[in-house]
Amino acid sequence: METFLSLPCPNPEKSLLENITDIPSLDNATPDLYNLTVPESALIDDMLSCNLSVFKDTTESRAYQKTIRNNSDQNSLNQYCDWFIRVLKATFGKDKAISATIFEEKALHPEKNIEPTYLSMRLIAIHLESPSSSELETEYFDNDDLASELSKLQNLAENKTQDNAIIFRRVIRIFDVVEKNGHKIPTIFIAKPDEVRYWTRSMAMRDADEIALDIMMWQQTRQEERTHEKTLY
Repeated sequence: METFLSLPCPNPEKSLLENITDIPSLDNATPDLYNLTVPESALIDDMLSCNLSVFKDTTESRAYQKTIRNNSDQNSLNQYCDWFIRVLKATFGKDKAISATIFEEKALHPEKNIEPTYLSMRLIAIHLESPSSSELETEYFDNDDLASELSKLQNLAENKTQDNAIIFRRVIRIFDVVEKNGHKIPTIFIAKPDEVRYWTRSMAMRDADEIALDIMMWQQTRQEERTHEKTLY
C-alpha cells in the first residue's frame, strides 16, 4: 500500500477526467496531467510501445519490425533524424546549420509500383555546417550501390583481433568530410540494422548525446594542440 500511495498523481480537479473515454484518450492527456516535457513524453512512449513489447511478446514485438520507407510521420528514420538534430542544436545552438540525409533503396519499376528488395541495414548521414536549406533529405540508390556504400563504411569501421579475425559491428559511426554543392561538410555516417528498436526517438537522443560529447572532446583536443603549438613557437 505504501508503494502504491507513493506513486505520483496529478492534483484532483473536477475537469481532470473530461474528454477521457478510453485508453488512447488517457494516453493523450497524460503529458499535460503530469506536466511532462516533449522529450520525456517521447522516452515514455518509446519505452511502452517498443522496449516493453520485447518482454511481452518477443516474436511479434514492434521493436524487431522493419522500418517504414516513406516520408510519413510514422517513418522511424524521419523521427530519428528530427530528434537527433534537436539534441545537437540544443547542445551547440539553434542557429547551427545541421541537416540529415536518409539513404533508401530505389524502386526498380516505379511506374508499376513495385517495391525494391530492402537491405538489412539502414544508413543516414548527419551534416554539420550544412549549406542545405532543408533539414531532412532522402537520397535514393540502387540496391547494389547502397550495399556498396554500406560495405565501404564497414571496411572503415572494422576491427581486427590479435589473430587478425575481423569483428563486424552491428552499429557503425563514421566521422568524415563530404563535398556537397561545392562545400566541404563535416558529416557523421550512421548505419544500423533495419529494426525499429535502433531508430526510435529515445535512441536518437542517446546517440546524439554521445556524438555531441565526441565533438566537444575533439574540439578540446584541437584547442590544446593549438595552445601547445603556440607555446613551442
